[in-house]
Amino acid sequence: MVSGPLLHPSQVFTVADHAISTAPDRGPFDSPSKGGSEMISSLAAGAEAFGFNYANSDSIAHGIVHVAAPEQGFVMPGMTLVCGGSHTCTHGAFGALIVQKAKALRITLNGQLDERVYSKDIALRLLAKYGVRLALGYAIEFFGETVDTIFPEPESAAQTV
Repeated sequence: MVSGPLLHPSQVFTVADHAISTAPDRGPFDSPSKGGSEMISSLAAGAEAFGFNYANSDSIAHGIVHVAAPEQGFVMPGMTLVCGGSHTCTHGAFGALIVQKAKALRITLNGQLDERVYSKDIALRLLAKYGVRLALGYAIEFFGETVDTIFPEPESAAQTV
């Protein structure tokens, strides 16, 4: 626990996503995970004590962090983001900074997509063609007319892959 006040509590957003029970009659601290109830109550207590934003299970802002944080405006270009989930990379689609500065790999995509083809399909095709080592140690930057037609939601799907 922090021993002093937060400098900018309004810039902190937290949500207990996967620890929250999805049962319709759940209580605010119910969790299917071992230690989940304690984590949820600690987040709530921390938000109360330090004044940061906490989307509890009854909040309209509550959800999975890689969806809720961008929706609530807590992920914007140039921000530093710390998340504990495997989908943290999704936030790169919104210009959030990664912890380690990676080299840039520019991929230019031009051409018209079929209406049934999405950015995730492009990412999976690149993986199939070039393999998982293609971008090892790189931050991928997508450019081109094809990319200009893709909205943030599909971009985040590609970032997650």
